[in-house]
Amino acid sequence: MKQAFVRKSWENESRKALKSKKDQKNIYQVIVRSGRNSIESDLNIKPKTTVLSKNETSFADSIFIHTTDESDVIAASSKKDVIAVIRKPKMVPMGFTGEIRGEPAYFPSLLQTCNVNQTKTQAGIVDSVGNSTINVNGKGTLIIVWDFVPGESSSLSISEFTEREGGGMYFYQNGSNAIASHGAQVASIAAGKSAGLAKGAALALLGLSDDIFQDLSIIESLIEAFKGPVLINMSFGLEWENVNNQIEIDNINRFMQFASQAVSDIKLRYPKTLFFIAAGNETQNMCDTLGTLTYSIGNTTKTKMVIWPQFERNKSSPFVSVGATTVRQEPPTRKISIYSNYGDCINFFAHGGPICGWDTDFSSFKATQGTSFSCPIAVSIASLLFSAYPSKSASEILDIMNSSATDSVTGQYSGDTTSKFLQLPATLNRETGTEPPKNNDLPGDILSGSVELEDNKNSPLNEARDEFKIPLIITGVIILILLLLLSFQFFVKRNNSNKI
Repeated sequence: MKQAFVRKSWENESRKALKSKKDQKNIYQVIVRSGRNSIESDLNIKPKTTVLSKNETSFADSIFIHTTDESDVIAASSKKDVIAVIRKPKMVPMGFTGEIRGEPAYFPSLLQTCNVNQTKTQAGIVDSVGNSTINVNGKGTLIIVWDFVPGESSSLSISEFTEREGGGMYFYQNGSNAIASHGAQVASIAAGKSAGLAKGAALALLGLSDDIFQDLSIIESLIEAFKGPVLINMSFGLEWENVNNQIEIDNINRFMQFASQAVSDIKLRYPKTLFFIAAGNETQNMCDTLGTLTYSIGNTTKTKMVIWPQFERNKSSPFVSVGATTVRQEPPTRKISIYSNYGDCINFFAHGGPICGWDTDFSSFKATQGTSFSCPIAVSIASLLFSAYPSKSASEILDIMNSSATDSVTGQYSGDTTSKFLQLPATLNRETGTEPPKNNDLPGDILSGSVELEDNKNSPLNEARDEFKIPLIITGVIILILLLLLSFQFFVKRNNSNKI
């Protein structure tokens, strides 16, 4: 089995590069087959193009460039070993709190501050659990929330994450520029002390970085370290807007195909791993979308859009896609939310809000909504099932989820959309003859206020530091010797001139 790795090869810190990084709309990622180290010289970079940085990962190498010359992008995409050249996408969370879309649910109101008692009995969990008797808590499984992260890790040092049955939460900031409370809310709903369903699962929050392949390599490293069932929650989308030409569409399609294949490869190597995605909040059918989509959300028009991973390219997608329903006091109690995406690539529906999760911006439980928050309910259900049936594979767990789901969702926008609402089986006990589950340790320490992946000596990100530490020391010694020689030569010349 190949070893997952991430190496920060180099970063351009020149004045020109620092200035170029501020112009986000003209930054491109050149994705190259892993280990093709000569590619920089092969790109034939022109004067209008600045190379910003390069990452090396077990899936692909990425060279980030800034250019205003479209011909450079076209030329780079045609080079041997180049998989795709993509314009930097916009990272979008699949949840929102700023507006009420559709009829409000009976509990609670959007942006309402939820007290602990409300949070423990919130509608999403109650509706998914139903009348089930649950004697497992997710222990023996790992939930990775790959998402937006708070700017300060200290905002996560609260009992919702530090006093969980499964132990404290691991926090890997990962150099993420996706800064928001969103990931903390998702983690809280999946496995938090009060809001979560899988309270006994190991929990990790991984920041969404600019390089998907860097993130996937880190995820694979965490899966390898945990050595048990792992559920990855992806409540985000990468958006490209105004995709106007076929060359760009082709490049984005190649990126999406390669990224999804990387996910499939991880699942193949680790058969107790599942990736769950939020279906999206655009009220669109994104299944089998081969081109772009133009649509309106409220008063905003989105033009010629492409979104990963929500755009499904084939029926063998590696993701479990989760749509959202809104729970109401009066029937129909499980009607599809007005914002939820739909189509035959949606696997399940779960309660999408309003739902309570820990909001680091307000330092309290707040009500929010979106497929972002139906997704962690599906993840937590899978965690409980794996905790009860640790010998089963991911496909067998999905079979149980399918058989226990009820055909009770109404209001679908297309006839090919599933009506399956996720629920737990009536009784959930640990299967006989299995060892009591345990949570294995991950790289790094449990969150203590400022722990990040980069601070951990065992981190895959630190391979670069170890790899280049000795060459840097040698280089420094050589420079010092040269300086001493120059100083000695100057001293000798000066003495000779004084003698004359």
